[in-house]
Amino acid sequence: MAISLEQVIILCIDEEVGIKIEVKFKSINESKLAMYYVDVEGKMKGQKEIPWEDFDKNSPLAIVNFTSPNNFELDWKGFTKNGELAIDYALLGKKNLEGNYKRK
Repeated sequence: MAISLEQVIILCIDEEVGIKIEVKFKSINESKLAMYYVDVEGKMKGQKEIPWEDFDKNSPLAIVNFTSPNNFELDWKGFTKNGELAIDYALLGKKNLEGNYKRK
């Protein structure tokens, strides 16, 4: 996963269905970043439609914590609607993105 504070990046949140979202990162402090939902890319085929337009864009989807200069962990928080966790979509992205990463 590439992280940039200057540009929106695209992340695959469900490999089986091929759902990709656009996200941006904002610094919280020297060792933490917040990740925010910007938009969705592509359409789901043969699946229940997800209410992308209802998800908050000002609540963090995840927190990135740098554990060393070359390592970080991503803690997935989930999509929110009206400031509350969108329970039906809370795990969307967690399986594919949450975890520890090492710089290549």
